[in-house]
Amino acid sequence: MGIYFQGWLPTVPAKVFQAAPFPLMIFTLLIMSMAQNESVRRWPARRGRAAPLLRFLSGTAPAALGRPFRPD
Repeated sequence: MGIYFQGWLPTVPAKVFQAAPFPLMIFTLLIMSMAQNESVRRWPARRGRAAPLLRFLSGTAPAALGRPFRPD
């Protein structure tokens, strides 16, 4: 995507597009971590539209996490 953005924004240095995924990843992990906080989970009770977004961001662990794989 950085190649396309360089064409749209030619005044921005190319190194910005190369480094952009790292702060975006940290920001995403921070938002997901905050969404799992109990006080944040109670917040959408007053705001009906925020509940599905918060549920999406909080995520859940896979059901088979920690179980060894045994093919049938």
